[in-house]
Amino acid sequence: MDSAKLREYLVMADQNVRKAKDRVRRQGERVKELAANGRETKTAQAQLQDFENLQTIVETTRDIILEEVYKNL
Repeated sequence: MDSAKLREYLVMADQNVRKAKDRVRRQGERVKELAANGRETKTAQAQLQDFENLQTIVETTRDIILEEVYKNL
């Protein structure tokens, strides 16, 4: 794959990582808010775990793309 295309993918992957981190942050805030108000947090915590798993996936994908970029330098 050409390096221009890889760099394009890397930009997209970086955007996905930022979005995933933001989702985790916001959901963590929701969990804390629910807990502070004495509300049930089980579902919100499960969703937070899902978002954390997604963050790991997008970070791993970004790392793979980054490795390919370095190989093509």
